[in-house]
Amino acid sequence: MTSIPLHLEGLDDYKPWDIGVHLFNVFNDLIQPTASQISPREAAEKINMLYPDKEKEGGLYREETASFFLELDDMHVKLASQVPYQRPEMNRLVELFFEIRKLPLFIGSGLVQPRLRSGPVKYDVRAITLRKDQNEKRFKFRNLSSFLARLAKAGFEDSNMLYALTALQDALEYEFEASNASHVLSSDYLVPIAAEWIIMAGELMPLNGGNMGGDREKEAAERMRCIEEQKSKVENNQTVSAMDS
Repeated sequence: MTSIPLHLEGLDDYKPWDIGVHLFNVFNDLIQPTASQISPREAAEKINMLYPDKEKEGGLYREETASFFLELDDMHVKLASQVPYQRPEMNRLVELFFEIRKLPLFIGSGLVQPRLRSGPVKYDVRAITLRKDQNEKRFKFRNLSSFLARLAKAGFEDSNMLYALTALQDALEYEFEASNASHVLSSDYLVPIAAEWIIMAGELMPLNGGNMGGDREKEAAERMRCIEEQKSKVENNQTVSAMDS
Protein backbone atom coordinates (compact mmCIF):
# COMPACT_ATOMS: atom_id res chain seq x y z
CA MET A 1 0.00 0.00 0.00
CA THR A 2 1.25 3.46 -0.88
CA SER A 3 1.34 6.28 1.65
CA ILE A 4 -1.49 8.82 1.81
CA PRO A 5 -0.45 12.50 1.61
CA LEU A 6 -2.04 14.46 4.47
CA HIS A 7 -1.84 18.20 5.01
CA LEU A 8 -3.38 20.83 7.30
CA GLU A 9 -2.75 24.49 6.52
CA GLY A 10 -2.83 25.56 10.17
CA LEU A 11 0.30 23.52 10.84
CA ASP A 12 2.26 25.64 8.35
CA ASP A 13 2.23 28.63 10.71
CA TYR A 14 5.49 29.89 12.17
CA LYS A 15 4.40 28.74 15.63
CA PRO A 16 1.60 26.19 15.21
CA TRP A 17 -0.43 25.05 18.22
CA ASP A 18 1.66 22.30 19.80
CA ILE A 19 -1.33 20.11 20.70
CA GLY A 20 -2.57 20.45 17.11
CA VAL A 21 0.79 19.18 15.85
CA HIS A 22 0.64 16.20 18.22
CA LEU A 23 -2.94 15.41 17.19
CA PHE A 24 -1.95 15.44 13.52
CA ASN A 25 0.92 13.06 14.24
CA VAL A 26 -1.47 10.65 15.96
CA PHE A 27 -3.81 10.68 12.96
CA ASN A 28 -0.88 10.23 10.61
CA ASP A 29 0.42 7.23 12.57
CA LEU A 30 -3.08 5.73 12.45
CA ILE A 31 -3.60 6.23 8.72
CA GLN A 32 -0.24 5.60 7.08
CA PRO A 33 0.23 1.92 6.08
CA THR A 34 3.66 1.46 7.67
CA ALA A 35 5.23 -1.01 10.06
CA SER A 36 4.74 1.48 12.89
CA GLN A 37 1.03 1.98 12.15
CA ILE A 38 -0.98 2.19 15.39
CA SER A 39 -4.45 0.80 16.05
CA PRO A 40 -7.57 2.95 16.54
CA ARG A 41 -7.52 2.04 20.22
CA GLU A 42 -3.89 3.13 20.59
CA ALA A 43 -4.65 6.36 18.74
CA ALA A 44 -7.56 7.10 21.10
CA GLU A 45 -5.31 6.56 24.12
CA LYS A 46 -2.70 8.93 22.69
CA ILE A 47 -5.38 11.55 22.06
CA ASN A 48 -6.58 11.08 25.63
CA MET A 49 -3.07 11.89 26.86
CA LEU A 50 -3.10 15.15 24.88
CA TYR A 51 -6.24 16.44 26.58
CA PRO A 52 -5.35 19.69 28.38
CA ASP A 53 -6.40 19.93 32.02
CA LYS A 54 -7.60 23.11 33.68
CA GLU A 55 -4.51 23.66 35.79
CA LYS A 56 -2.69 26.94 35.43
CA GLU A 57 0.52 26.97 33.47
CA GLY A 58 2.75 30.02 33.83
CA GLY A 59 -0.07 31.84 35.60
CA LEU A 60 -2.51 31.24 32.73
CA TYR A 61 -5.15 28.59 32.22
CA ARG A 62 -4.34 26.07 29.55
CA GLU A 63 -6.46 25.39 26.48
CA GLU A 64 -10.22 25.40 27.05
CA THR A 65 -11.90 21.99 26.95
CA ALA A 66 -14.32 23.03 24.20
CA SER A 67 -11.47 24.29 22.00
CA PHE A 68 -9.72 20.94 22.27
CA PHE A 69 -12.86 19.03 21.26
CA LEU A 70 -13.54 21.34 18.34
CA GLU A 71 -9.95 21.09 17.12
CA LEU A 72 -10.14 17.30 17.34
CA ASP A 73 -13.46 17.09 15.48
CA ASP A 74 -12.35 19.54 12.81
CA MET A 75 -9.11 17.66 12.19
CA HIS A 76 -10.93 14.32 12.07
CA VAL A 77 -13.26 15.53 9.31
CA LYS A 78 -10.57 17.39 7.34
CA LEU A 79 -8.28 14.37 7.24
CA ALA A 80 -11.15 12.03 6.37
CA SER A 81 -11.73 14.16 3.26
CA GLN A 82 -8.11 13.52 2.23
CA VAL A 83 -8.19 9.72 2.55
CA PRO A 84 -9.29 8.15 -0.77
CA TYR A 85 -12.77 6.68 -0.38
CA GLN A 86 -11.69 3.25 -1.67
CA ARG A 87 -8.81 2.86 0.80
CA PRO A 88 -9.30 0.57 3.86
CA GLU A 89 -7.70 3.24 6.06
CA MET A 90 -11.04 5.05 5.95
CA ASN A 91 -12.45 2.35 8.24
CA ARG A 92 -9.69 3.08 10.75
CA LEU A 93 -10.88 6.69 11.01
CA VAL A 94 -14.41 5.45 11.70
CA GLU A 95 -13.16 3.02 14.35
CA LEU A 96 -11.14 5.81 15.97
CA PHE A 97 -14.27 7.95 16.20
CA PHE A 98 -16.00 5.32 18.30
CA GLU A 99 -12.90 4.49 20.35
CA ILE A 100 -12.67 8.17 21.35
CA ARG A 101 -16.27 8.14 22.50
CA LYS A 102 -15.54 5.20 24.82
CA LEU A 103 -12.92 7.10 26.81
CA PRO A 104 -14.09 8.24 30.29
CA LEU A 105 -12.82 11.71 29.47
CA PHE A 106 -15.25 12.08 26.58
CA ILE A 107 -18.33 10.26 27.89
CA GLY A 108 -21.20 12.65 28.37
CA SER A 109 -19.34 15.60 26.88
CA GLY A 110 -21.71 15.89 23.94
CA LEU A 111 -18.91 17.54 21.96
CA VAL A 112 -17.45 14.61 20.05
CA GLN A 113 -19.15 14.80 16.68
CA PRO A 114 -18.14 15.71 13.13
CA ARG A 115 -18.76 19.32 12.16
CA LEU A 116 -20.91 18.54 9.18
CA ARG A 117 -22.09 22.03 8.31
CA SER A 118 -19.44 24.38 9.67
CA GLY A 119 -15.75 25.00 9.34
CA PRO A 120 -13.62 24.91 6.20
CA VAL A 121 -14.96 21.50 5.15
CA LYS A 122 -18.66 22.22 4.55
CA TYR A 123 -20.82 19.26 3.65
CA ASP A 124 -23.27 20.91 1.29
CA VAL A 125 -23.03 19.70 -2.29
CA ARG A 126 -25.31 22.48 -3.52
CA ALA A 127 -22.85 25.15 -2.39
CA ILE A 128 -20.20 23.99 -4.85
CA THR A 129 -19.81 25.94 -8.08
CA LEU A 130 -18.98 23.20 -10.52
CA ARG A 131 -16.06 23.98 -12.76
CA LYS A 132 -13.58 21.85 -14.61
CA ASP A 133 -10.75 22.93 -12.30
CA GLN A 134 -12.42 21.60 -9.15
CA ASN A 135 -11.58 17.91 -9.47
CA GLU A 136 -9.64 17.95 -6.20
CA LYS A 137 -12.57 19.44 -4.28
CA ARG A 138 -14.98 16.92 -5.80
CA PHE A 139 -12.67 14.09 -4.81
CA LYS A 140 -12.53 15.38 -1.22
CA PHE A 141 -16.31 15.56 -0.99
CA ARG A 142 -16.62 12.00 -2.23
CA ASN A 143 -14.10 10.92 0.41
CA LEU A 144 -16.03 12.81 3.08
CA SER A 145 -19.29 11.24 1.90
CA SER A 146 -17.75 7.80 2.28
CA PHE A 147 -16.57 8.63 5.82
CA LEU A 148 -19.96 9.97 6.95
CA ALA A 149 -21.82 7.06 5.35
CA ARG A 150 -19.58 4.60 7.22
CA LEU A 151 -20.30 6.47 10.45
CA ALA A 152 -24.02 6.16 9.76
CA LYS A 153 -23.74 2.43 9.13
CA ALA A 154 -21.71 2.04 12.33
CA GLY A 155 -24.52 3.65 14.31
CA PHE A 156 -23.57 7.30 14.74
CA GLU A 157 -26.97 8.92 15.03
CA ASP A 158 -26.07 12.36 13.65
CA SER A 159 -24.65 11.02 10.37
CA ASN A 160 -27.93 10.30 8.57
CA MET A 161 -29.04 9.60 5.04
CA LEU A 162 -30.36 13.12 4.50
CA TYR A 163 -27.07 13.98 2.80
CA ALA A 164 -27.45 11.04 0.42
CA LEU A 165 -30.98 12.04 -0.49
CA THR A 166 -29.93 15.66 -0.98
CA ALA A 167 -27.06 14.75 -3.31
CA LEU A 168 -29.16 12.34 -5.35
CA GLN A 169 -32.11 14.72 -5.56
CA ASP A 170 -29.86 17.57 -6.72
CA ALA A 171 -28.37 15.34 -9.40
CA LEU A 172 -31.83 14.37 -10.66
CA GLU A 173 -33.24 17.90 -10.58
CA TYR A 174 -31.37 18.93 -13.73
CA GLU A 175 -33.10 18.85 -17.10
CA PHE A 176 -30.37 17.27 -19.17
CA GLU A 177 -29.72 18.44 -22.70
CA ALA A 178 -27.06 17.20 -25.06
CA SER A 179 -25.90 20.77 -25.60
CA ASN A 180 -25.55 21.57 -21.90
CA ALA A 181 -22.19 20.16 -20.82
CA SER A 182 -22.43 21.75 -17.36
CA HIS A 183 -25.43 19.57 -16.51
CA VAL A 184 -23.54 16.43 -17.46
CA LEU A 185 -20.60 17.65 -15.37
CA SER A 186 -22.93 18.18 -12.40
CA SER A 187 -24.27 14.66 -12.71
CA ASP A 188 -20.78 13.20 -12.93
CA TYR A 189 -20.02 14.93 -9.62
CA LEU A 190 -23.23 14.50 -7.62
CA VAL A 191 -24.15 10.92 -8.51
CA PRO A 192 -20.84 9.45 -7.23
CA ILE A 193 -21.32 11.34 -3.94
CA ALA A 194 -24.79 9.85 -3.50
CA ALA A 195 -23.38 6.49 -4.58
CA GLU A 196 -20.98 6.44 -1.63
CA TRP A 197 -23.94 6.71 0.74
CA ILE A 198 -25.88 4.01 -1.08
CA ILE A 199 -22.90 1.64 -1.28
CA MET A 200 -21.78 2.13 2.32
CA ALA A 201 -25.10 2.58 4.11
CA GLY A 202 -27.90 2.17 1.59
CA GLU A 203 -29.89 -0.11 3.89
CA LEU A 204 -30.44 2.85 6.23
CA MET A 205 -32.16 5.00 3.62
CA PRO A 206 -35.73 3.77 4.35
CA LEU A 207 -35.15 4.31 8.09
CA ASN A 208 -33.77 7.83 7.91
CA GLY A 209 -35.23 8.98 4.63
CA GLY A 210 -38.75 7.95 5.54
CA ASN A 211 -41.54 8.03 2.99
CA MET A 212 -40.37 10.03 0.02
CA GLY A 213 -44.00 10.66 -0.83
CA GLY A 214 -46.34 9.55 -3.60
CA ASP A 215 -44.74 8.67 -6.90
CA ARG A 216 -41.41 10.38 -6.20
CA GLU A 217 -39.51 7.09 -6.23
CA LYS A 218 -40.88 6.24 -9.69
CA GLU A 219 -40.21 9.79 -10.81
CA ALA A 220 -36.60 9.55 -9.60
CA ALA A 221 -36.12 6.28 -11.48
CA GLU A 222 -37.56 7.83 -14.65
CA ARG A 223 -35.27 10.84 -14.32
CA MET A 224 -32.27 8.58 -13.88
CA ARG A 225 -33.24 6.73 -17.08
CA CYS A 226 -33.49 10.07 -18.91
CA ILE A 227 -30.10 11.10 -17.56
CA GLU A 228 -28.48 7.96 -18.94
CA GLU A 229 -30.17 8.49 -22.32
CA GLN A 230 -29.00 12.10 -22.53
CA LYS A 231 -25.45 11.23 -21.51
CA SER A 232 -25.44 8.49 -24.13
CA LYS A 233 -26.55 11.02 -26.75
CA VAL A 234 -23.74 13.36 -25.73
CA GLU A 235 -21.18 10.57 -26.07
CA ASN A 236 -22.59 9.55 -29.47
CA ASN A 237 -22.51 13.14 -30.72
CA GLN A 238 -18.90 13.47 -29.59
CA THR A 239 -18.01 10.24 -31.41
CA VAL A 240 -19.68 11.39 -34.64
CA SER A 241 -17.95 14.78 -34.43
CA ALA A 242 -14.59 13.10 -33.97
CA MET A 243 -15.19 10.85 -37.01
CA ASP A 244 -16.26 13.82 -39.17
CA SER A 245 -13.13 15.74 -38.26
